[in-house]
Amino acid sequence: MFPKNRAFLLFILLTTNYVSAIGREGLKLIFENTFDSSSTLNTSIWNYNYPWGSTYNHQANMIRRQVTTSELGQVKLTAIATRTSNITNLDTGDYGIVNVNYTSGAIYTNSFLTLKRGLTVVSMRVPSTTSTWPMIMLVPLDETSPMLIMDVFNDRRNIGYTFRYTSQTGSSESVGGVARASVDSSLDFHSYAIDWGYDKISFLVDNVLLRSFTKPTEITQISDMSLVIALGVGGRSQFTPTNSSVYPTALLVNSVQMWTPKFDGRFKIVNLNSRLVLEVENGVFTDFARVTQNIDKGTLWQQWDIHYVGYNTYRISNVNSRKVLDDYDWQTNDGAKIVQYKFESKDNQIWKIIEDEDTDTDNTVSLINVWAQKAASFVGASNQTGSQLVLNEINDQPDQKWLLVRL
Repeated sequence: MFPKNRAFLLFILLTTNYVSAIGREGLKLIFENTFDSSSTLNTSIWNYNYPWGSTYNHQANMIRRQVTTSELGQVKLTAIATRTSNITNLDTGDYGIVNVNYTSGAIYTNSFLTLKRGLTVVSMRVPSTTSTWPMIMLVPLDETSPMLIMDVFNDRRNIGYTFRYTSQTGSSESVGGVARASVDSSLDFHSYAIDWGYDKISFLVDNVLLRSFTKPTEITQISDMSLVIALGVGGRSQFTPTNSSVYPTALLVNSVQMWTPKFDGRFKIVNLNSRLVLEVENGVFTDFARVTQNIDKGTLWQQWDIHYVGYNTYRISNVNSRKVLDDYDWQTNDGAKIVQYKFESKDNQIWKIIEDEDTDTDNTVSLINVWAQKAASFVGASNQTGSQLVLNEINDQPDQKWLLVRL
C-alpha cells in the first residue's frame, strides 16, 4: 500500500491524542497510480495546473513543463525562481497581495476521476526548501467551497489540515489545525491521507490520525471532488521569506490511491445461521424498540440504509423509522441488547463492516460495534423468529455473519 523502507513520522499532536490507524475494511480501491508504466502522465486521468487556472494563493505560476516523470516511477513537480506570468499583484484572498515571481507545477484528476466520499492517499516527499508550500487538496472543479486541504509549511515539521465550507449565512468558514512532526518530513516519503463520509472528516499522515471533525451538515456540501497535488511557493503568509538562490527544488509523488465505501446503499440484512432477516419488531418508530429477526415479508422495517460515517465505519439506519442500530446504554458485556435509537454520531451507534474471507458468498460480513468491539449476533445462536439482536464476543460463528442483499 505504501512505499517500502520509509521512515515513519512521529507527531507531537497539538490538537488531539493518538487514535488508532485507519483500516481498509469496508472500502474498495477504485484507483491506484504508481506512475511507473509510462514516461508521461496519463492525460485521460490527469490534467496540469489547477482546475481553475495557473495561480492560486501563493507566489508561483503553474505551467505544464514543470511536471515531469522519472524512471523511478515518480512524478516530479519542480519550482524555479523564474517569472512566467504577467501578474504582479495577485490577491490571494487568504494571504494578502503577492507577486508571482516563481514558476512551479501542479496536477489534478479530471472529471472522469472524482470522489464523493471515501479515502484518498498520496505518497510524496516534500522538498527541504522551507519557502515552498507543498499541498494536496480535494476540490470541486470550479474552485468553490468546500475544500479539503493538507499542507506542509515553513520548516518541514508543520503539517496543516483544513476543511473549508460555506456557512449558513453564505460566508466562508473552516475548521482545521496543525500537527507538529518530531522530525523533518522532507527526509523521506510519507503518506498524506484525507477520509470523509456522511458525518466525519479525518486527516492522517503515515496512517496516523491527526484529527477528525464531525460535521454532518457541512459535509452535505461535498459532491464530486477532484484531487489536486501542487508545489506552491510561499506559505500561509504574504511575508513568508523566499530566497531565489535555493531554487530549483522539487516535490516527488510516488503513488496515489482512492478508496470508496463498499457498502453505501439500501440492503436487506440476512443472518447466515437462521436465514432470517433483521427487522425492527412490529415496525415501531420509538427509541429503544427491539431489533429482532423474522421471515422476509418485504416490509420497510426489514430494510436498512447503510451509510459511510467516515474513518472506515458505518451507521445502519432502519428505512421505516430512520433510526439506527444502537448498543443500548453503552454496554460492553456479552448479551448487551441492540435497539434502534435516533442517530447522535456516538460510537455505540457506529459499526465496522468486516468482510468474511472464508465464504464464497459476496457481501457476507460481520457487524462490529465500534464502542463495544463486539459482534452483532443472537443469544445462543438462536434461529427462532423474534429473537433479540445482541452483542457477543467475536467468535466467527455463522450467527455472527450476515449477508447484505442490495435493494
